[in-house]
Amino acid sequence: MDSIRNPSAFSSNENEENSVKINLSQHSLDEIQNLFETFVEESKIDRVLSRFLPNVVKIYESLQKVLKNEADLYNKFLICKKNLNEINMKYAQALKLSNIDNKAKTDLLEELEKAWNQTSVAKSKENRALETIDSLKLEIFNLSKLVEQGVGLSVDQEYNLIEILKEKERILSENTKLNEEILELRSDMDILAKKDDEYKRVIEESKVQVNQANQELLGCQLEIQKLTRKNVQLEEEIENQHRLNNLKESNLNKSNQGNQILRKETCKLEANVREVQLILEKNRKES
Repeated sequence: MDSIRNPSAFSSNENEENSVKINLSQHSLDEIQNLFETFVEESKIDRVLSRFLPNVVKIYESLQKVLKNEADLYNKFLICKKNLNEINMKYAQALKLSNIDNKAKTDLLEELEKAWNQTSVAKSKENRALETIDSLKLEIFNLSKLVEQGVGLSVDQEYNLIEILKEKERILSENTKLNEEILELRSDMDILAKKDDEYKRVIEESKVQVNQANQELLGCQLEIQKLTRKNVQLEEEIENQHRLNNLKESNLNKSNQGNQILRKETCKLEANVREVQLILEKNRKES
């Protein structure tokens, strides 16, 4: 009963998490509901309590509204935090993948430069071989003339000619292989460039999402701060109402005490009147 008369029973301890002020839990909300229902039932019997019912109803409705707003904003705040964490993880992963691909790109550039150097060497060899082949063509032409004239090739001349032709084929084959490797490396570079563009796009999108999440989080924090100030104001109003209720109850108690004293004095007066009436009645009978 004392807890019902005391409006301070409608508040609970404050907890802070991430600068969010949570004044009342679901448990305290259930307690408030039970206390309010008990108060309503007892106010139907106790006329003194019934005088406080309008104020209690007003306080109860205010607390319900505050609790609902706090719960909604706190849930929104948690969702914003979760989204921000997910976006930060995605952003970090994109940066990590981008760094990995940058290393792969650097390695490929080194391989490509090496291949170009090899190609340059091969081209140089090929040019020298072509020059040798051109000179040999002339020599072969001259030798052909000699053959036509009935003069045969020496063994060394035939061997040199065969080796030169083999060297030419080997150089051409090596050059073809190097060109194929260069084309393959270029293809890999194109793929990496596309992947790099994709990761850059993902990173930019992640940055945008992070900024949006930060804006939403800031909005939530501002709303929560606003609601917190409103809650403080409501708590002050509840405390003022509590003091007013105590003052009214004190005045009622004083009035009740005065009424009791007045009833006692009235009873004494009535007793004196009856006593005087008895004396007067007795005197009339004696006279």
